[in-house]
Amino acid sequence: MRLNVLSNENTDFEIEVNHKIAPFEVEIDPTNTCNQDCYYCNVHDFRKDFPDKASTEDYVNLIRGLPDTVGKIVFSGGGEPTVHKDASILIEEACKKNAEVGLITNGTMLYRLNLSENNRPDWMGIDIDAVNDEDYYKIRKHKFKYVLKNVKEEVPKIKKYGTKLTFKYLITDYNNTWEHFTEAIDFAVEHGFDEFFARIAHFKDGHVIEPITDWDDVHNKLDIYCKEKKIVFLSAFAKEKDFRNTTEPIEKCFGPMLSVIFCADGYTYWCTEHRGVPEYRLGNWIKDGYNSIFKKGLLKEMDNFRDCHSCSLQCKYFYLKNRDGSWKGINIDA
Repeated sequence: MRLNVLSNENTDFEIEVNHKIAPFEVEIDPTNTCNQDCYYCNVHDFRKDFPDKASTEDYVNLIRGLPDTVGKIVFSGGGEPTVHKDASILIEEACKKNAEVGLITNGTMLYRLNLSENNRPDWMGIDIDAVNDEDYYKIRKHKFKYVLKNVKEEVPKIKKYGTKLTFKYLITDYNNTWEHFTEAIDFAVEHGFDEFFARIAHFKDGHVIEPITDWDDVHNKLDIYCKEKKIVFLSAFAKEKDFRNTTEPIEKCFGPMLSVIFCADGYTYWCTEHRGVPEYRLGNWIKDGYNSIFKKGLLKEMDNFRDCHSCSLQCKYFYLKNRDGSWKGINIDA
């Protein structure tokens, strides 16, 4: 059974009456504009070809229209969320929902956020990558002094409101030694971060960063150092090992069942790694709001994912399969 959700009888989008199509998490991209130029960034073309089209009112209406089944709202995206002049208004609207609220930022413009105890993300991930001027510029083509100033002045305020802070460290060609790691962890501890999260950069040309020894050893050594410094250590190294051992493309995508992305270009996508790719669009959220996720035939398309899509190894849902690459016995409702 299907119910048309649009009053104008438009059949491009329809509700699949199936409890599985009820994403727990939504990502909202306030802007495709960024104030940095990271050399590893995979969305340069997307930003150029798909400029912002959504207004603050569009975002507010979208957030207010999210159903109670949505348990997590994350502000992130193809750009830097704090570039949006009304980022604080969007966070405030999200805080009114019965959902966990997160923000992923480069930390250079935290001063623009008008946060309070009742209007603040539950958690904030700050992508810093390097804590010295030379390496930071090589990676992000931006001056470290700006993020340093914001961390020193704004992080204490944010922590006071109860937001959990994660220092996000993407391992690249310019920050992959033990000295880089420990320097960054020391910085995170000094400035009150709760977690240190490390993962590995992937590039569209296939270039990947190799471990100093092996990923198990890197994880164990960093975990030991973080325990000594009394900061929680998180990593994506286990998933990285799976990436390297997988030769076959993914057979089925569970993304739309778990998370969808409302982008600043006005489209809803079922994959963060394929912003701008028409076949990954679920609809136009400016026009249809949350209902844009109900693409006609989506369940069938997901079942035949391998025939029409290519999976990104960076996908956070990539691990939802067996070690041999099969889906036998997988239960996404568990």
